[in-house]
Amino acid sequence: MLPFAVMLAIVHYIFSLMNNYVVTPLAKLLLPKGFEDLFIYYWGPFVSIIVGLVFLFFMGLLFRTRVRNFVDWAFGKVPGVNTIYSAISDTAKALTGPPGLANIDTVVLVPFPHNDARMAGYLMTKSEQPNGRTLVAVYVPLVLFPPSGYTVIVPEEKIVYTDWPTKDVWKLLLSGGLTIPKNIPFEPEEGTNKNQTTSGEPAVDHNE
Repeated sequence: MLPFAVMLAIVHYIFSLMNNYVVTPLAKLLLPKGFEDLFIYYWGPFVSIIVGLVFLFFMGLLFRTRVRNFVDWAFGKVPGVNTIYSAISDTAKALTGPPGLANIDTVVLVPFPHNDARMAGYLMTKSEQPNGRTLVAVYVPLVLFPPSGYTVIVPEEKIVYTDWPTKDVWKLLLSGGLTIPKNIPFEPEEGTNKNQTTSGEPAVDHNE
């Protein structure tokens, strides 16, 4: 229901903007006095929907042209705004561009909020450091306010790889632990983390 609710909220907001700042002012400006209120009451919502759809259509066409590069450049020059705009833009590109979310399919356990506890999260990226150490970024979602959460950067040897499906993280959080898996690899096994695949499958120990 979350995507549906967010979509409704965004659509309602856009159509409210169209009604308050486009349809209603134009109706009061162009229609005879006394008829404008009837038009706004009966036809305003329908006209707002049409205007909103047309607005979204042309915005989609517009941002496929060079205008998008100009907008990126303009917002990038405004102090304060450029930080927020760049963060949102980079996040959107990371989620929608190839490979996007397709690679986020590995569930790990990360020490959080302290070393003696474990929190389930999604392995996002790895970063090879100059000293040869590998750091990983793990997204730990919040229960009541998805998709908000914490991004924890820890050494790879500190995390525990699992073979859980990605949906199990949300089931675990939303149920308060009622759906906790029977097999929980609480401690990282020495020598296995570096051999993990990106699909979350445990590595094969060739020494056995």
